Amino acid sequence: MSSFWPAVRLVLEQEGGYVDDPQDRGGETRFGISKRSHPDVDIQSLTLRKAVEIYRTRYWRSYYAEITDQRIANKLFSLAVNMGHGPAQKCLQRAIRGADLPAVKVDGVLGPKTIRSVNDADPRALLASFRSEAACYYRSLKQTRFVTGWENRAYS
Repeated sequence: MSSFWPAVRLVLEQEGGYVDDPQDRGGETRFGISKRSHPDVDIQSLTLRKAVEIYRTRYWRSYYAEITDQRIANKLFSLAVNMGHGPAQKCLQRAIRGADLPAVKVDGVLGPKTIRSVNDADPRALLASFRSEAACYYRSLKQTRFVTGWENRAYS
């Protein structure tokens, strides 16, 4: 079973400090927590402790812990933080087919069939396919200024 702490450590390593880039649709951001997604949070004053609490309550899903390979859970969590749960979970569902497993419904809902397929997969093959699906998603956003960084996140 996977754990929240390695996943959140990875995300915090990927995310920088305070950023307020006018071209970033997320608006001001700190520790990867954006104003657009969290209008109720004072981003400039956000502490690391509060960011971790937000990650635990709003991003870590109980069913992520059912994923047996920590690397896959880490990638899913990281992508959910960056692109949202639905797109991240759809990328994972598409990646299952790319890992030579029977296809699951690509609906963005991580149900028992998807979890079972994830856990039955060769983790290295699934992770490679998952990375590719995430990179394709990022390229589809057509925000060329950010795509290199997003692809680095996808392939890390």
